[in-house]
Amino acid sequence: RRLLDLDTAALFAEFSTLTNLIEVANTGALRQTATAAALKGGGRRGIPDVTKLASTKDLLSAITLLDSNEPMLKNLNEMVLSELPGVHEGEDESELSLHKLAMKAAVHLPGIREKSFTRLSEIAETAPSEKYRQAAMVAMNSLPYAEWPKGFDQYAVAAKIDPQKLAFGKEVYFKEQLCATCHQPNGMGMNPAYPPLSESPWVNGDPERFIRIALNGLQGGVRVNGKDYNSAMAPLGALLTDEEAAAVLTYVRTSFGNLSTEIDKELVAKVRNETKERKKLWTAKELLGDQPTEEEMETMLPDSSGAADSQRQFVKMWTLQDFDGNLGGGSPARGKEIFAVAGCVDCHAVGGEGNKVGPELTKVSSKYRGQKLLQQILEPSAEINEEFASELVETVDEEMFTGLVLKEDSDSISILANPTNPEDLTVIAKADIVSRRPGTLSSMPTGLLIMFEREEILDLLAYLEKGGAE
Repeated sequence: RRLLDLDTAALFAEFSTLTNLIEVANTGALRQTATAAALKGGGRRGIPDVTKLASTKDLLSAITLLDSNEPMLKNLNEMVLSELPGVHEGEDESELSLHKLAMKAAVHLPGIREKSFTRLSEIAETAPSEKYRQAAMVAMNSLPYAEWPKGFDQYAVAAKIDPQKLAFGKEVYFKEQLCATCHQPNGMGMNPAYPPLSESPWVNGDPERFIRIALNGLQGGVRVNGKDYNSAMAPLGALLTDEEAAAVLTYVRTSFGNLSTEIDKELVAKVRNETKERKKLWTAKELLGDQPTEEEMETMLPDSSGAADSQRQFVKMWTLQDFDGNLGGGSPARGKEIFAVAGCVDCHAVGGEGNKVGPELTKVSSKYRGQKLLQQILEPSAEINEEFASELVETVDEEMFTGLVLKEDSDSISILANPTNPEDLTVIAKADIVSRRPGTLSSMPTGLLIMFEREEILDLLAYLEKGGAE
């Protein structure tokens, strides 16, 4: 995208090359950049040639890549306005992807900004589809608040938040042992274990409740968007400062289609102080109280309405330092039970038992033993097997996907985001891919052993070192 830093004269000289590139580019990123560069270089006279070659999606994406004050953009005002959805559209959500791009392009153009905000505010209020209403709000809030036209202040949420705070929150989100491994870079989670953050009432509801979950963890199961998720979330309080927690929680509440209020570090400090003596993970019942609303009841699983006495309790966020010294003495027989209970068997096989979504572990001890083997479990991203390395893919719709690329042809790739559900592949057209790069996080989540005692972890280690022999 350094192309776009070139001046208009330089791009004009390469106009024919750029228009040819629009036709032959094999990635969304290259095609959209070429479209933007051709628009900038060709100016008003070049627009007809560019619009004949570029798809509507690529045109809309290209517009947002250019400086909003680029003179030639005013010639695209009417085209962008024509692509905006009508106020009462949205019963059929098949065009939502295109309409999201149109909304973002419309607020980017100063010449139609007031018209765009008027249309988007009406959509946000009256569209029959909640997804369209939310998309309109997200589009308005993609513009810095200082550039908003007057009269729309009631729709400003994320726009008023310091961009540096959101950038810092995103950085924290993608750190190892934190959010992205389980909840995915696109916030869509991994069914049936890890719930989505997108449009989640647990994320967008009471901010203090959301902070409690982040600091002290959650167990016992929740329901999000009609689907059930039943795994423990590790407490992150010891891993996050108040500033980091405030930033990442704010990032989550304003990303993935969410648009909720900011969380400040003072509120995090208050909740941390109130819960500093707590040693157990929260349950849904505790967080919602004795008289949850009907809407809140829909976020609870039937078995989460009572105490979690029959479930395992949080023990510790284990680190390698907790296992300095002798790692022997474990029982392979008990380790086999832990291998199943901890969910290892869902992805790995030992001695012919289990699944092979992840590496086969019967002979793992020939490569890793003791502390090194334990590191593979506690810090799965420290060393990733190339055969099972994930990729991070961003699309023209600004969605992000991560997982194993299991199939690829000239037109598309198929990604497995959730190793425990190998039939659930996400197919992405190559024409819609903006960027594609190796993932830095293992698809194996961290914190899988937070509900197990030290002795049980040593049992698991013994089982793996014996290659499944009891």
